[in-house]
Amino acid sequence: GWPSLPAGTVGLRSGPIMASTDAINLTIHGRGAHAAYPNRGVDPIVAASHVVAALQTVVSRQCDPTEPAVVTIGSFHAGTARNVIPDTAELKGTLRTLSERQRVASRAAIRRVVEQTAAAFGARADLEIEEGYPVNVNDAELKTFFERLAIETLGGERVSGDLPVSMGGEDFAYYIQQVPGCFWRLGVAPADGSPGVESLHNAAFDFNDDALATGVRMHCAVAWSWKQQR
Repeated sequence: GWPSLPAGTVGLRSGPIMASTDAINLTIHGRGAHAAYPNRGVDPIVAASHVVAALQTVVSRQCDPTEPAVVTIGSFHAGTARNVIPDTAELKGTLRTLSERQRVASRAAIRRVVEQTAAAFGARADLEIEEGYPVNVNDAELKTFFERLAIETLGGERVSGDLPVSMGGEDFAYYIQQVPGCFWRLGVAPADGSPGVESLHNAAFDFNDDALATGVRMHCAVAWSWKQQR
């Protein structure tokens, strides 16, 4: 279900529709010291803070501005006491892109920024970029097939054929890597315009049962039409 589309509607697009998602696992190694004597250590928190800030330049200054990319650090943990500089700081985040070329270039830029920024503060960076879902790319021919079928089944006013891309990831992309495919979205927001459904991965998300009939109709229509063509 897609919270930004009204129940009773479907949406899709040709080409990239959802991003690749890689996990960033980073440890900044410093040297612990008492907070009263910071000169006797290497503060990994200061170094890691500058790393987080510098990573924002990966997208704003090192990526092709016509190709979307998102670098987010969502976890930052270091130390257990207010008066002790810890030995390490641990950061976790994600890299998201809409092309393999941008993905490779962004990974290289992240590594360069992380390692050189940490070194500037006398710290050392251990970086792992864990490969996640690939870019989800819809086949143009199958997109046309599904859009035509959806219009026939639901009516043109209930079909969005040029849906904006999402920088979220989807493991359906693995299927599309092997065979041509088309990933489409089922609207679940209240059709009457009342306050909508919370976003995906939100604890308050509640599937709108009004969308079920539309989903069933489209799955049946696709299966039957495909069978007829074969």
